[in-house]
Amino acid sequence: MKSRFQQKAGFYGQVLWIAVPLAALSVFALYSLRQDRSDVEQEARKQAQVLASDLAERWSEYLQKDIEEFLIAWGAGIYAPAARAWPEGIGAAAGRDTFTAGLPGQPGREALQPDKLAQLQGRLLNGRVLVPVDYPPLPVPPAWAGELTLEQARLLQAAEQALYQQRNPAAAGNLMAAMKRSGMPEPAIASIQLNLLLLETASGATEDSMRRLTDLARTYPRTHTQSGTPVADLALIRAMRQAPPEPLPESLRQELFRRVLRHPSFLTPELTAAAENAFQDPQSVQSAQILKSIWLAQERTREFLRALLQQPMEAFQRTTETWLEADAHTFLAQYRPVFQSKDENHMLHPPGSEYRVTLIPGTLLEQGFLEAFGETRSRIPAYLAASVQMGGRRWPLPGSPNDSGMGVPASELAAAAKVILVRPDLPDSLRLPYTRGGDLEFLAPPEELTLRFALSLSLANPDLLYASYRRRLWLAAGLILTATAAAGIGLVSAWRAFRRQLQLAEMTSNFVSSVSHELRAPLASVRLMAESLDQGRVTDDEKRKGYFRLIVQECRRLSALVENVLDFSRIRQGRKQYESEPVDLPTLVRQTVGMMEPVAAEHQVRLTIAEPSSGAENLQPSWDGQAVQQALVNLIDNAIKHSPAGATVMVEYKAIVVPAGSSIHISVGDQGPGIPADEQQSIFEPFFRRGSELRRETRGIGIGLSIVKHVAEAHGGRVIVESTVGQGSRFVLELPFETKPQTNADEIRV
Repeated sequence: MKSRFQQKAGFYGQVLWIAVPLAALSVFALYSLRQDRSDVEQEARKQAQVLASDLAERWSEYLQKDIEEFLIAWGAGIYAPAARAWPEGIGAAAGRDTFTAGLPGQPGREALQPDKLAQLQGRLLNGRVLVPVDYPPLPVPPAWAGELTLEQARLLQAAEQALYQQRNPAAAGNLMAAMKRSGMPEPAIASIQLNLLLLETASGATEDSMRRLTDLARTYPRTHTQSGTPVADLALIRAMRQAPPEPLPESLRQELFRRVLRHPSFLTPELTAAAENAFQDPQSVQSAQILKSIWLAQERTREFLRALLQQPMEAFQRTTETWLEADAHTFLAQYRPVFQSKDENHMLHPPGSEYRVTLIPGTLLEQGFLEAFGETRSRIPAYLAASVQMGGRRWPLPGSPNDSGMGVPASELAAAAKVILVRPDLPDSLRLPYTRGGDLEFLAPPEELTLRFALSLSLANPDLLYASYRRRLWLAAGLILTATAAAGIGLVSAWRAFRRQLQLAEMTSNFVSSVSHELRAPLASVRLMAESLDQGRVTDDEKRKGYFRLIVQECRRLSALVENVLDFSRIRQGRKQYESEPVDLPTLVRQTVGMMEPVAAEHQVRLTIAEPSSGAENLQPSWDGQAVQQALVNLIDNAIKHSPAGATVMVEYKAIVVPAGSSIHISVGDQGPGIPADEQQSIFEPFFRRGSELRRETRGIGIGLSIVKHVAEAHGGRVIVESTVGQGSRFVLELPFETKPQTNADEIRV
């Protein structure tokens, strides 16, 4: 052990004398190269930081201008027409401007049309959407429907029969008067009154009927029928159908705008559609277009605000930005808490219960940044890529140099943040006195808006940045790698040679020890028995014959051991040669089994051959008969040694004929302790024996199975082990042979 330790210590010392100077030289060279690269990168970072700050300033100017133009265009295209059409604002502005379907000041931006926008401002209160006014998506039966007395329910049913079945307006009118006297809830009376008007006007359209329906809608703005349908919406839809194709009556126009802004419902789309279809004169068509634009913008805003309520909101802390997406449209939502909040009844709410929300179209921001990038693109070096971060979302600019569409580059060189303060110069027509605190307050464009964004410059093409550095790197790295590779190859080769030398020494030591042990026992037995016979101490004839038999067995055992050692030596030296000739397989098996029967009898083990089938004598594979017999002897010897007394070792051989190729399987099965699965491949390695160094579970020198494996592979076959711990083992020697195709037979047992 000491000598082995000294050998390793000497080898490791030589390795250190080679590796330490080489490692020091490599570390110094790599450090120098790293410093060179760091200098290049540091200079690029400084230049990128100056450029990022300048670009952020320029881009904020571009974006501020675009947002101001958008807000002014929104006011002119959406808010101003709605304000002038608003009933309470008729006298606040002189004249009527013609409504434009697009947004002026935004050329070439189809994505900013009114039907694709949302109302820019909203209000949340106590976890619900307050502005634009929210509504349930489906009709909800009112509470009064379940609070009627029996008399009131009877009157309501009789009135409905007079209206729907008898179609008798006079009877229905009398019943409605009786309902009023009975204290019937006002919504029920309004529902009957609506149906009575619909029945009276069914005969023809009159100006009086249209006026009465409009008055009914104005009288009952929050009333619902028994099924939950708004009475006012039904009345206005019928009023527009009754209206003649003339300019829209002022009272009807006013009530339509009140309904859309103050009392939206699931019938509002039908209401706006009826307004578009009912009128043909330019002024009425203009009002219908304004009405529909307001509805579409507010409806989209409701979708975004409902989505915002699903997110965790930072109560009474600061203005927060987040991105919302609905109906394939993306908006940046900026919500800020209101610390002194009052509802419509002038009741105070605790901090964090109310938020004012401002929505900015994502398309506007994206196009603004793209335009700003296009104007300043020539200033950005080709090795940099620009990206923008706003409201927690970061995206690369598609037109940036070397952009591959794979996302933001990972190596960020510089970043600059910028705050945009937008104060659009709104004309007086967009600063109407009834806006603040009124119904149109949130429909107007915000007078002030603060946005924040961050500009990042990332390394997109390192090849361009490190071009000069890379030339120096390749030269130095080539020299280092060449020296390192040469030293590494030498060390690996030396280590492998050293390991082989140690393994060879250990294997030689184990081999000599095992052979000496295996030879000592039979030689001692032969010597003792021969001395006894020579000195005449054994006089009984039967006992003398037994001594002679034992001497013959031990000599046979020594002969097999020596033959195995010689064969193993030839195999290791590559001098083992095999000569193929026709072999009588049954005779070979019988002779081998007969040869091993004395060994089996010595171990009190029964050795048998499986009953062959007819036709077995005709198979004569072309093998090296002696080599195959030696392999079979080793398998049988192992089976005998591992079988307990009284056990049976079964030898079986059969031919397998399949289209892929024919082979002969010679198997030897024992009833021993079995082989663990993790050792079933190791048993074929030379000198392997189960057990520890102090206590071996297997006799022998550990080369028998390695010889069996070599014989099998030399014949183009293989050896297979099938074993389960506690249930014995079965070794199969699979050797190929040529035969004629068989008909209707996949396996022939011989």
